Amino acid sequence: MNTWVVLIVMSSITYLNRFLFLFPKFRYEPSERVKRFLSFASLSVLTVIWVPLVIQYNGGQDQAGFVIGFDYAVGAGLAIVLSLFRAHSLLVLALSFGAFWAFRLLL
Repeated sequence: MNTWVVLIVMSSITYLNRFLFLFPKFRYEPSERVKRFLSFASLSVLTVIWVPLVIQYNGGQDQAGFVIGFDYAVGAGLAIVLSLFRAHSLLVLALSFGAFWAFRLLL
C-alpha cells in the first residue's frame, strides 16, 4: 500500500478523533467503566516506551539474548523508587535524568 495513503488515513483518523471530543456541540460523557479502563492507558503507553529502552535485545554472534542497559536501568530504577515515595514529578524527572546521564557519561 502506498505510504502516503496510509499516512493521510491515519492522520485523518487522529484529527477526527481529537476534533470530535473537543467540539463544543458534541457532548459525550463516558461511563465509569470506560473511565476506569482509560485510566490505565497512560501507564500502558509509558510502559511501551520505556521497556524497549531498558531491556535491549543483543542478537550478536558472540552473545545473544536480552541485555539490560545499566544506565537505563539506573535511571528507571531511581524513577520508580522516587515515585513510590510520592516525590514531586519534576523532582523525579530531574533526578532520574541526572542519574541516567551521569552513568552514561561515566561508563
